[in-house]
This record gives sequence, C-alpha cells and structure tokens, in this order.
Amino acid sequence: MKSLRTDAQFLFTPPQIALACIFHYSPGLVEEFLVIKFPRGRVLSPVAGEEVAGQGRLKQEDASEVLLRTVKECDNLISERIKTIEGRTKEETVNLVKGIDKKLYQSKKALDAVGGGEESDTAKRKTASPPEDRGTKRAKVE
Repeated sequence: MKSLRTDAQFLFTPPQIALACIFHYSPGLVEEFLVIKFPRGRVLSPVAGEEVAGQGRLKQEDASEVLLRTVKECDNLISERIKTIEGRTKEETVNLVKGIDKKLYQSKKALDAVGGGEESDTAKRKTASPPEDRGTKRAKVE
C-alpha cells in the first residue's frame, strides 16, 4: 500500500510493483516464481538494435533474469521514495502540498484566462445562466 505514495505506478506495471513488494520481504520466493514461470533458456523478444558487441547477433537474456532485474529496480525505487517520504516532518509535507496546490491553481487560472483549456467548474458556475423554470415542479397536494 505504501507503494501508492511513490511514483512507481508511472514507471512500472502493476504486476511488477506487486512482485517488487513481495520481493522486498521474500526475495527467494520471487526468484523461485520467476524461474518456474519463465524456465531457463526462455528469452523475451530482443529489442531491435540491441546487439552483442562486435558479434553482429542480437543480445538474448533469460526472461527470468530480465524480469528479476526489473523487479529489483522497482523495489529500490519504492524503498528510496518511502524513506524520503517518511523522513519528512509534517510541516515539510504541508508546505510541499501547498506548493503543488498553488502551482495547479495558477496553471488552471492561466488556462481559463486564455481559453485554452476546459473551463473549471467554478468558472462554469459563475458564467452559467440560472436554469429556466420548465414547469416540472409538482403542485402541492392539499
């Protein structure tokens, strides 16, 4: 759950994040899973242009090794970001959020001013005309 407080979801897929979280607490389990799921000798499709130095053939690695490396990178990123987040004081966090909120407000205001973006809900409410009475109200029953 802590991984959601990081930017991992923008850089890795959900299965990679899940494996990284499991890897953090039980590396052997993930390594064993990847070897079973992707047996030795099974390779991922090579990336175009990724050649072995001076041999003119495409570089191929076991799928389990490639995926394990990705899982380790994801685990490192999440661990580093969590340490940074948890190391902040409440005041630092509040100031950071206020700064982000101010930038978002200024950006939205600039977009509304030039008409380049969709109008914000507040701007729409200010310029919207009052709804017409269409006679949809029911008469009170006495």
